[in-house]
Amino acid sequence: LAQNKFVSLLLDEARRRLDELHKDDANKGNGNLALEDSISDEYLRYDEEVTHISESKDFPSQQPIIVIETSKGKTYHTRYLVAADGVHSPTRKHYHIPMNGEASIQDLINVHFRTNEALSKLLMGNSTTNPTSPISLNERNGENHQAMLHFIYNSKLVGVFVCHDGNHGEWVLQIPFFPPFQTMDDFTEEKVRGMIWAGLGIHPTNDNIASTINSNDEYRFDILSLRPWTMSSLVAQKYVNDSNTVVLAGDAAHAFPPAGGFGM
Repeated sequence: LAQNKFVSLLLDEARRRLDELHKDDANKGNGNLALEDSISDEYLRYDEEVTHISESKDFPSQQPIIVIETSKGKTYHTRYLVAADGVHSPTRKHYHIPMNGEASIQDLINVHFRTNEALSKLLMGNSTTNPTSPISLNERNGENHQAMLHFIYNSKLVGVFVCHDGNHGEWVLQIPFFPPFQTMDDFTEEKVRGMIWAGLGIHPTNDNIASTINSNDEYRFDILSLRPWTMSSLVAQKYVNDSNTVVLAGDAAHAFPPAGGFGM
């Protein structure tokens, strides 16, 4: 399941449960707690970036209080903090916790693109409107089934297509990238678009469909993002800070190569 879809599902479920909680409190006579945007924002903090972390001992407690400032101008105080803020974790860096391992295994370019309905059907083996179209990615093994990973090796592309949701056109292409011999200037959107067509087996230079693409644009895709990233294998030297009040979690604590992991 693609991360953007998983986050959306989690957010919807959190809102649903919050709505039920407030309705239950209202039914018990605990006040008018009908869920409104202001209430939702108070309890459910989404799209809010932590910009600064500090510790304060100005509170009547033997334990320091963690002070968190956010991009929305808000300040929060807490005794404990679970830092799941990604591989570049500002929290981990704030507490000077180093990472051990190999920081650069492979550089790649991540291309997120979305195919239109006609192209999605073709790639998923559901197209019956164009019998002369190239064979779909999911029919190349002699069967019509959905696969997640498609490794492509041809004269125009070496890369991996990751099918997040083929029926709805959600795809990612991972292209090996070799700096300093290559830069992002070598991968313009036009060039990457040609690589995608070549990898899908549907290229404008293919006489079978050249007229289709150039005339009525039946098969289309939109490039949503194009950015480099570095595959690494790193583990935090420790998962908690010196005062045992901050715990690193997820990519903040460990960055593993995705091959074979399936996100688990």
